[in-house]
Amino acid sequence: MSLSSKRPTKTPAPAALALAIALTLGLSTPTPATSDTTAPQAPAFVLVVTNCDDSGAGSLRDAVASAADGDTIDLTQLTCSTITLTSGEIVVPQKGLTIVGPGANRLSVRRWPTNNYFRILDFTNASARVDDGNRLEALTLEGGHADDADGGCIRTAGDLSVVAAKVTQCTVRATGASGQSPNLGGGAIFARNSLHLMSSTVSYSWIVSEVGHGYFEGGCVYAGLGGLDMRYSAIDNCRIQGGDSAGGAGAWAMNGAQIFNSTISNNSLTTNSTGHGAGSALLLFSGGSGGLLIMVNSTISGNLSQDGRSVFSWLPAFIYNSTIARNIATVNQYPAVMIQGPLTLVSTIIAGNYVGSTNDPIVDLSAQVVSGDHNLVTFPQVSMPADTLMVDPHLQYLVDNGGPTRTLALAADSPAIDHGSDNANLQWDQRGAGFPRVIGAAADIGAFEWRPPDPVFANGFDPPG
Repeated sequence: MSLSSKRPTKTPAPAALALAIALTLGLSTPTPATSDTTAPQAPAFVLVVTNCDDSGAGSLRDAVASAADGDTIDLTQLTCSTITLTSGEIVVPQKGLTIVGPGANRLSVRRWPTNNYFRILDFTNASARVDDGNRLEALTLEGGHADDADGGCIRTAGDLSVVAAKVTQCTVRATGASGQSPNLGGGAIFARNSLHLMSSTVSYSWIVSEVGHGYFEGGCVYAGLGGLDMRYSAIDNCRIQGGDSAGGAGAWAMNGAQIFNSTISNNSLTTNSTGHGAGSALLLFSGGSGGLLIMVNSTISGNLSQDGRSVFSWLPAFIYNSTIARNIATVNQYPAVMIQGPLTLVSTIIAGNYVGSTNDPIVDLSAQVVSGDHNLVTFPQVSMPADTLMVDPHLQYLVDNGGPTRTLALAADSPAIDHGSDNANLQWDQRGAGFPRVIGAAADIGAFEWRPPDPVFANGFDPPG
């Protein structure tokens, strides 16, 4: 291992919820996390990992054991592609520690699959908060497993930022060994305070009960008292299976969530009885200190629950230029989006949600009261603004249409084209740079801006002069 006096840098602290409201009103636009800009106040060291061994000199485990608060652990110089942990999870007691790899597709840290069950990283410092929280960047964590404990791959007692990274194939399992009804969260990531996902993907993880009872929260991620901040990221293909009650197969967040330019898709929630599972994509709960759901330029699609309620929030919500569509219920019992408070809805599509066995539509939206403009909501269960379109939006499939996350493109004959608004003064649609938010007479409704085909490519000839 080598030490240097290089000063590591950090991402600016994520915006507070009040600032996020300002973002929706057009004061600025979040961008994908690509580089650091703000240095910590205290000098720190860079510890270089030189091999992919489980332990010993030059290993990741040894670097963490040697690090101090504010240090950076550098894995970018590794020539190997996989660090396989065999002797247990890596405990991280520091705050302000940055672990940076060469890229999520170039380095994976994983548990040896035939070894004892353990998670990958356990951040134990509860005092780590926003400006001195821990940070993972540019690597993949996979294969962690926690029995009767939170966080299949990552557990953190304080704030955690996950930047340009992947966390996947993680498991939390309730075995009933304690003899008590389990209450577990975070199939992939469990954050006791706040979780910040930036240009990252959390996927293919789950919480499963082998005892048939218990309460489970966050099949992919659990964000505690500090809430969830998600930007240019994806939560995909996670599930909660079993238990008496469950919430948030994709994400469970307390005291608020900010979701920008992101996709939550293909998550599923199944409990022992219908009516006891909410939020197959997202569930927000108030922990007593308020909070808001703020969603801008984002997509929620393909999430499955027994009774609807793909998005369920106890908090007031602001949803701008987003698409919530094609979520699935086993039984037609509750709306796809259920807001237990006031909702400000602007230039957003909520449509095409249905019962899986019959393809019958379900109610798309209920809320305490809805304000806003330029929306398309096919089957609302609440009084809507007068200009709301209640028609089929003619959406394409959820695929890669460019940008870091998958989106639902509009068909060429969609009534959403040029019928939206850009009250938030967004420069780009969900896909980010290179995909303008407004093409044509006005913004399109939803997270995706339709672009007319280039006549050169459509016809094979230059357009007439």
